[in-house]
Formats: sequence, C-alpha cells, structure tokens
Amino acid sequence: MKILSCFEIVVVSVLLIFLPLVDSKQLMNSIQSEKSFFFFAVLAIILILRVFKNTFQKKSFYIRITWPDFFLAVYAVYIVFNRFLVAKNAGNSLHFFETIGLAIIYILFRATGNKTNIFFLYVLMIAGTVQAVYGTLQLYGIYHSHHNLFKSTGGFFNPGPYAGYLASVFPVALSFYLFYGRLNGESQLVKWIQNLYFFTINKLKIREFNNKKINLSFIPSYFALLPVVTILIILPALRSRASWLAVLAALGYIFYNKYYIREILATRLYTNAKKTGAILLSFILLTGLILGLYHFKKDSADGRALIWQVTAKMIREKPLTGMGYEKFTAKYMNYQAEYFEKNPGSNFDMVADDNMYAFNEYLKIASETGFTGLILALLVIVLVFVVRTDINSQQKKVIIASRAGILSVLVFALFSYPAEILPIKLNFVFLLAVLAGYTKTIKIYTLARFFRFVAAMGILVILIFSVPFFKKWHQSYKVWNDANMAYNWELYEDCLEDFERAYPMLKHNGMFLVNYGKALSMAGKNREAIDMLTYAQDYLTNTIVFTAMGDSYKALDEYKEAEKAYTHALNMIPGRFYPKYLLAKLYDESGQTEKVLTMAREILEMEVKIESTAVEEIKTEMEKMINKIKK
Repeated sequence: MKILSCFEIVVVSVLLIFLPLVDSKQLMNSIQSEKSFFFFAVLAIILILRVFKNTFQKKSFYIRITWPDFFLAVYAVYIVFNRFLVAKNAGNSLHFFETIGLAIIYILFRATGNKTNIFFLYVLMIAGTVQAVYGTLQLYGIYHSHHNLFKSTGGFFNPGPYAGYLASVFPVALSFYLFYGRLNGESQLVKWIQNLYFFTINKLKIREFNNKKINLSFIPSYFALLPVVTILIILPALRSRASWLAVLAALGYIFYNKYYIREILATRLYTNAKKTGAILLSFILLTGLILGLYHFKKDSADGRALIWQVTAKMIREKPLTGMGYEKFTAKYMNYQAEYFEKNPGSNFDMVADDNMYAFNEYLKIASETGFTGLILALLVIVLVFVVRTDINSQQKKVIIASRAGILSVLVFALFSYPAEILPIKLNFVFLLAVLAGYTKTIKIYTLARFFRFVAAMGILVILIFSVPFFKKWHQSYKVWNDANMAYNWELYEDCLEDFERAYPMLKHNGMFLVNYGKALSMAGKNREAIDMLTYAQDYLTNTIVFTAMGDSYKALDEYKEAEKAYTHALNMIPGRFYPKYLLAKLYDESGQTEKVLTMAREILEMEVKIESTAVEEIKTEMEKMINKIKK
C-alpha cells in the first residue's frame, strides 16, 4: 500500500509540474489540446492506482463531507442539467471533459486528506519556478515562445494566461516564505528531505557525510523564496494588468495576516479625522492605480468594456438559467452585431474584434448558467473561506497560503479567462480541495470493503471503454491539424478528405466546423459550405462564418442572402475593412451602382486602426471602382 501511495504522489506531482509544459505540435491548437489529452492520460493512471489502493487495503475507508463539498456537488449536477437541457446540441468537448476530470481530481485530493497538502504545495512552487525560468529564457531568445507577437509565453499560447498561471503560484510561495521560517525537525516535510539527502549520499558513496548529522529545517522556507524571485523577474515583462492586480490583492491578504494590519490601523487611526484622511488617501491611490492601468493599454480596456456591456445584455435576456453551458462562443458575436446595429458610430467601433472570451468569468458563468449557477459557484468560494475553529498554527499557515492563491485567481478572473486554461484550473481545484479539508464536517461516511470493490470495478470498466474513445479523439485532432496544413497550402480539395475523416469525433467543435465550412467554400462546394457553416453557428459564431457564407451565396448568385451574411459580419466588427470590401464587390458584381459608390466612399473615409498592405490595396481598388463608375 505504501508503494502505491508513493507512486500516486509521484504521478500527481508529474501532473502539476509538466501539464503547463505539454505541447507536441502534432495536434491542432496543440498548446491547449495536447494539455487536455495529457491530463486525461495521467488522470487514468491516478485512478487505476487509487482503485488498487482502496480496494485491497484492509482498514476502513472514510469519506468526510464538508459544506463546500456538498455545494460543489450541487453546482456540478446543475452544470450537467444546464448543459443537456438548457443548451441545445450539446456534444463532446474538451472543456466539458476537463470539468469532469477536475471534479475527479478534487474528489481524489479530498479523499487523500490533509497529510500531503504541504508536499503538493511545494510541488506547485516547483511548477511555478519551472514556468518562470522557462519564460525568462524565452525572453532572452534561448527558447522560442508560442506566439509570433510576444517574446515570452511560457508553456501557454500568449502572455495573458501565462501571467495568470504565475499569479496563482506566487502568493502560495510568498506565504510559505513569510510564515514558515525554519520548520520543526519533526516535520514530515523535513523528514522527507532528510531521507532524500541520506539516500543520495549513500548512492553516491560520499562516506564523509554518511553519518554526519545535518539540520535541513531551513530548506523549505528558502526553497519557497526561489519561485518568488523568479516570478518577480518575469511577471512585469508580461504586461498583464490582470495578473498584477491579482498579485496585489493576494499580497494585501498575506500582509494583513502576517503583520496584523487591522491592529496597527486601530492603534494609529484612533480619531475620526485620521480615519477620514486614511480613507481619502486610499481612495486617491486606488483611483490613480485604476486610471494608470486603464491608460497603460487603453484600447484593451475599452475592448473589455464593450465585451462586458454586451455580455450583460445576454444575462438580462435569460437571467435564471443563462444561454446554456458552453454557449457563450455560439451567442456572443451575434449580440455584439446587434449592439453595433443599434448603436451606429459607437466609440467601441475601433476596439471590437472577433471574440470568444468574456474576460470576466463571473459574467460568463451568469451568461451561460444564469444567476443560479453564479450563486452556487460563489457560495462554494465563500464557504472555503470559513474554516473550523479547531485549527492549529501549522494548519493556519497552509490555509493562508491556499487562500492567497485562490484570491489571486479570483481577482484574475475579473479581467481574464482562467476557466479556459487547464493548468490554472488545476491549481485552483487543488487549492480549493485543500481549503475544503479545513471546513466544518457535515457527514462522515464509511465505505465497506465490498462497496469499495464494486466501485473499483465500475471505474475500471469505464476506463477500459474510455481509452479507445480518447485515443480516437486524439487522432482526430492530428487529422484536423493535417487538414489545416493542407488548407494553408491552398490544397482545398485534398484537405477536405482529412476534414471528413475528423468530422465524426469533432462535429461538436465550433472551430473545427468553421474551418471545415471555410474549406468547403474555398473548394467551390458552396451548398455544402453553407450547410456546414449554418450548423457551426450552434457552437461558434464569428466574422469568418458569415464572410464565408456570403462568398458561397455569391457564387450561387444568391445576392440577397450574400448581402445579409456580409452585413452581419460588418455589424459584428464595424471598424474592419474586409466585410465592407466584400459588400462593395458584391454590389459591383450584381450591378447595384449606387450601393457600390456609397460603400466605396465609406471605405475610403474609414479610420485605419493598423496600417497594412491589405488595407492600402483595398483603398486603391475602391478608388478604381469609383473612377470606373464615374466614366
């Protein structure tokens, strides 16, 4: 049993450290999809180990249920209900299976108890250090980043999620450094380090150190300093305001607990005048910080304001149950088009873009699952911040570190999309499980050996049937990647064969369906393209969908339908040249002279957001078109 337990600890540690690094380049969107399949594979191994461990151990197996566990289970059931009854055409998706996997990970962490919490928190710090060093090496050109426009992305697809991941680790490391100091020599962690030390010197046959007594109690504290320093080096260079605010919030919580800020303020601000002055000063500093961060990347902030405003409209339409779990990407761009159609000449015209994220997880939860889902999610968060009264000083330090990490992710979620980033979600679920273990128990269940055996057999059967499914799914992402490469080489007929092969497993993937529909359009299979792109709108909408539909309708001489599609694409992003250009070409081809002149002049008068050769060519063509008509 001890061997199985140790092996399980190793496998979980591998998952925490290596998940952010995984990227094979063989799959479509491999920087994210490969992480998902790696996660599923490691989870299967952990489940097999846990099955053997819990089935054959002779001692009783207890399950302690806390209030966060209960409401998290309620939330999970509600998500399943919402996905299959509220959302239409729900199917297989990596995001949904990640959610199931994370729920299993949460249960496994909770079932382990609190004995390994400190160890895994240090593993989390190792993972953070690896990522920080990796990103720093990218910054200096030693390794390539995963984005053409940014020098440093760590193991992620852009600096935003990378900074969010580092922000989830930094508070944990800083808490350990500030609160732990030297650990007691009887500490389990110190014993592990000492055992590793003596095992190493015995293997290396360093006799002079073999029997020497050595104090290693200082190592855990100074080890925690390593991720603190390495993350502080790279985080400012990532220019992520959301991560900076997340770290600042976590720092405030850590310092509040470390330096007794409340007591200090109570003794210093003992008059009403001093209290008023302190409040005014805090307000001025906070206002200055907000304005500074806003103007640091103004267009980005304005873009988020637009997204939040449109998302709020989605919430108002279905406040109780939302649009359906995972339906944000299918609905959002249509609502953005409606916004600009009703608000022509909006100040947001130049900051609008194709968008898949709410940039605020709370708004996204409300838009997809309604206020019902949001309240359940927030209730779980609130409950993990309420701990039992019988907590010793050692446990309190673990709680502070875990709370600081959770708080950092919660603040980051106000401005970004951590729920789309698997390594951040894994960190969050682990910290959530740690905190749930220190909350009030509502029920303790004892599982007899027979029931453990039945459960184990059930899990093994599920795993046996799941392996071929996930293997086929993984292969479909490879085929999709091949199809995408052929498409980029303009081998449109050839790429359709691969798209058709991948379709059965990816027919609920919005991005795949859009790619497939666009390829059909480019290959001249216009009726099939229209059908595929129409179906794709159940999972993803963007300007590509409607410009490709417009192209296919135009090729079929269905000019009114083409005009509707192009106009909808234009309403989605009014500041973009391409949909107006397509409309001008459509009007020219269909002999609508007045509309050609109107659209061509609008294009020539448009503000250029980013200078490019394509924009210059469009403007030149519009000038020629106007001159041709005038002649």
